[in-house]
Amino acid sequence: MRPDRYDDYIYEYSPAPIPGLQSYNSEAVKNKFPTVIPFHIVDDRLLEFALIFPQNPDSAIKDGFRRLETIVSERASIHDEVGVKLFSKAFLNEDAPLTWDKISKGEKVARAQMFTGVFGAYRNPRAHKEKEMTHAEDLREFLLLNELYLLEASAVKEPDSD
Repeated sequence: MRPDRYDDYIYEYSPAPIPGLQSYNSEAVKNKFPTVIPFHIVDDRLLEFALIFPQNPDSAIKDGFRRLETIVSERASIHDEVGVKLFSKAFLNEDAPLTWDKISKGEKVARAQMFTGVFGAYRNPRAHKEKEMTHAEDLREFLLLNELYLLEASAVKEPDSD
């Protein structure tokens, strides 16, 4: 029997695991759509790496992290630290030179922890060992990196840090 509608292609013919919710075949849905970079949301400073991403995602991601470190180091005038220590000094410490306006202290801390967390969880393993990753996993990591660029762009200098 040939399906009549798009829903018929993705929904399984078995009952839903939870009554009232429709069950669908997630692999069928995912296979219908390509894994592509949403260029309209990519930070301009990361765009050149987005363009090489399809051919060399590892290089694009590693170079993107390296550039982010340089940007934060220059903006925060911190030249004696790299990696997690740099991001902690720039955003997380009590005397951090970069912060965000109009958000609570908790949100500021959480954003700062995103820098240290993403760097520690993704950049460090990528830089220190080879790891087989799917294109989708690479893209998710690239989009996390993009979010850090956007957060850095929205950060302001603390008035007393000059």
